[in-house]
Amino acid sequence: MLQKIRKFLADKGQGVVEYALILGFVAVITVAMFKSGGLKETFTGTLSGIMNQFTKFNDSFSS
Repeated sequence: MLQKIRKFLADKGQGVVEYALILGFVAVITVAMFKSGGLKETFTGTLSGIMNQFTKFNDSFSS
């Protein structure tokens, strides 16, 4: 019985470590993409385009 408990705890710990490694990898990739400027420029450009559309829409009712 004690061996079964040890095996369960060992397997559970392994799963947690695997999830932590995946989460760390995703975090590193995300930071690298924002630092490179490519994703940041795309995100900024998209938000600027959306804001321009809202401004044009609002101006059409103001005139």
